[in-house]
Amino acid sequence: MISHRDKVVIEDESRWEDARNDPVKAVTFGDGKPLPADIIHDCLKILEEESIAFPWRKGDVLLLDNLAVLHSRRSFNPPRRILASLCK
Repeated sequence: MISHRDKVVIEDESRWEDARNDPVKAVTFGDGKPLPADIIHDCLKILEEESIAFPWRKGDVLLLDNLAVLHSRRSFNPPRRILASLCK
């Protein structure tokens, strides 16, 4: 079993190294032991192969089931505008 810390996005390891995301603690086995680097790299490769990009247009809305999909965003040029709503 693999678990990951609350709200950590699995991305390029260079983006993990800040106060919030410790690359050793971000993704662990269920018992809390860190995954070996080669396993993380394999997972990142699979994530890239299986990812889908949505070309956004004005007025678009995307609904995701947090339990069914792993989601993130790619980098972009500012300004960033966040509009979000959480539903049950």
